Amino acid sequence: MSYRPEELNACLEQCARELPAGYQVTIAVEFESGSLNLIGPDGENIEYPSNHEYGLAEDAMDALNHAKELASG
Repeated sequence: MSYRPEELNACLEQCARELPAGYQVTIAVEFESGSLNLIGPDGENIEYPSNHEYGLAEDAMDALNHAKELASG
């Protein structure tokens, strides 16, 4: 398995800087699996467009971009 923790770290730091107020990104990790959730200001889980096979770093960026679209629209 190939992974780059610095890439995930950079994406999470970008989420912390740019995520619109009220939105949250959560990460759950278990044996051989991980998931990222986008939570809206109302506390509900938001589905966002992503190819979840590319890993948590890509998911983080997809969730961030979707939150920004929702907040600006």
